[in-house]
Parts: sequence; structure tokens; C-alpha cells
Amino acid sequence: MRLKFFQTFLIANVISGLTLTTPVITPAQTPDYRILIAQETKELDENIIRQAMEVIDQAENREDIDAMLKFLAPFSISEITVEYKGNILTTNLEGINAHRRMLKNTFALVKQREMINDYMTVRITPDGQIGIVTRVIFENLTTKDDQKFIVSGTDIVRFAMINNQPKIVSIKSQGWLEPRPTE
Repeated sequence: MRLKFFQTFLIANVISGLTLTTPVITPAQTPDYRILIAQETKELDENIIRQAMEVIDQAENREDIDAMLKFLAPFSISEITVEYKGNILTTNLEGINAHRRMLKNTFALVKQREMINDYMTVRITPDGQIGIVTRVIFENLTTKDDQKFIVSGTDIVRFAMINNQPKIVSIKSQGWLEPRPTE
């Protein structure tokens, strides 16, 4: 008899479209402040990226590694490929310390740099989350042992806003080195 009552109740419920609901009690959730901070983060724009690149360029000219690394995210990854006399060398860097070592070693080898030409384009993703800089350079370079080279390179630098600061999250650099003809 009990089963028949349940079946009748179920059929009546389906036919009439009525449903039996029980309230669900959930405890109040505490706000996740990381989400709040992320929502308050301003978006990237071309002006912010150009200002950061200007500071980085000035620091590079002074060989000020700390000022350059100020714009690098702790988790940043770089891939640097250099071609010289048909040989290709690719180096991958992860984190600030690897970038610091690479910059220190590079600056230790260079005696003089003279910019021939450079230009840069900046593109921001539609959601404003990533800024992509494409920078092309041509320069004369003299090493500490007086070897002279013509250097050309293309860098693709990706920025994101981290703690309301523009930070580099990745770099892909492709460079070519050729001995400079004697004058």
C-alpha cells in the first residue's frame, strides 16, 4: 500500500508539474581578495607599454641590470636565438636570476654599442590583458677584444599587468651577428 501511495504521488506530481523542494542552507563565503585585486587591476594600454620600454632602453644603455629587471615578472620565460656564420644557438631563460646572469655576461663582453636604426610596434590584445611589443634593432657592436660586428635582431616582448605594474612575462628574441667589414 505504501508503494502504491508513492507511485500515485509521483504521477500526480509529474502531471501537475508541481515539484517538491527542500531549502538548501549554505554557509556564507568569505571574499577571495585575490579575485578582488585582479578585478581592480587596470588594463594595459599602448602608452604604459611605451613608457616601460623607454625606461628599459635607458637602463640598457647604462647597463643597469636591476633597472631592467624591475619590469620582469618572476616567472618570465625567454627564448633567445642568435645566428652567427651559419651556426644557430638558442638559449632558454626562466626567472629573474637566469636573466640577470645572461645580462651580466653579455654586458661583460661588450665594449661599445652604436645604434644604426631601431623601431618598435605595440599591440594590445582586445581584452587589454596582454601587450605585445615587436622591436627591431640594427647596431654596430664592438667587443672587449675589439671584434666588430653588425647586429640585427627582432624581439617579441609580452607584457601583462601584475600588481598594477606592467611586467614582462615572456620574450622571444631572434638575432643575427655578422663581422663588420674593416674600414
